[in-house]
Amino acid sequence: MAWSDLKLKFKIPSLIVGFALIGMVAVATASALQARGALSELALERLDAAASARASELGRYLSSIEADLRTMASDPATVEAIDAFDTAFSALAERGDVTAQLKQAYITNNPNPLGEKHRLNAAPGGRSTIRFTPGTTRGFARSWKPRDIPTSSCSTPKAI
Repeated sequence: MAWSDLKLKFKIPSLIVGFALIGMVAVATASALQARGALSELALERLDAAASARASELGRYLSSIEADLRTMASDPATVEAIDAFDTAFSALAERGDVTAQLKQAYITNNPNPLGEKHRLNAAPGGRSTIRFTPGTTRGFARSWKPRDIPTSSCSTPKAI
């Protein structure tokens, strides 16, 4: 049956239902697009908030490390340790490759297991030239958990 053959009593309700369906589809599509945009915006806001929180947390952490380093640098024991290290380093340099000697004494011959090597107070063999480990530095190492505590003298920068 063709559209022209339909009676008016069927045509009018069909047109009303058809236009209503088109309107509903248009409204549903617009609502879905608007909701999608709002959800994307909300997700970006949450990511921004998380990034800001992490940045603040990192800033506080780095500030605490800076404060610890300033405290450590102003401690007379640190100055004493650096002077002792310079003296010991010079004495080791007279005997050959300093890095190889220190690795042998503090890593290879260290009786402590991996992860506990920092507990060694003096190198096995009792060489006094490589014996100094200040308590403050060890305390910082435990709280920060870095591989090396950066300390240096002005003349010869080294990491202890």
